[in-house]
Amino acid sequence: MCSSGPTDMAGLWTDAYRNFGPESSFGKSNDEIQKNLKKRYNDAGVKIMVSAFGATEFPTSAGADPTQCALKLGTYVKQNNFDGVDLDWEDNEAMKRGTGEAWLITFTKVLRKELPNHVLTHAPQAPYFKNEYYTHGAYKTVHDSVGSLIDFYMVQFYNQVDSKYDTYNELFVHASGSDFNGTAIK
Repeated sequence: MCSSGPTDMAGLWTDAYRNFGPESSFGKSNDEIQKNLKKRYNDAGVKIMVSAFGATEFPTSAGADPTQCALKLGTYVKQNNFDGVDLDWEDNEAMKRGTGEAWLITFTKVLRKELPNHVLTHAPQAPYFKNEYYTHGAYKTVHDSVGSLIDFYMVQFYNQVDSKYDTYNELFVHASGSDFNGTAIK
């Protein structure tokens, strides 16, 4: 989101009028269509959120300014009628270097200020909570600093190197077979 802009479903949502067409019963502009669809989802108890970054954008390593990036994302969320944002930050090299924590802390503070009434979640990879793997504490440091600004975590228990979290034992008792032993939920 810092440099790449909306992709996948976020891109479709952003250009709703073009995707639904001029004959849409949901409205005659992006704003109308988004608001009408959002109301239907919200009435059914569903929040409309956008996910930022993922495995395709590494803002910290790319040198993106966390304040400017958060302001840009906050504006995008408000302009496109989202209920919130999920931060799927996977900049592993930045976390290994110890630069990810400060970036995420600043980003989260600015984004929460921009979106005080929106849902803000983070989707860290499970090993990020094992501060012994990271010299600056990884998500333990992030949580200690800005955890109160995050509504909830959607921890990624998948695709971390060789530890697949693909059995009950691997997920809940003892993760094994990788650099991230001990990252099971228990």
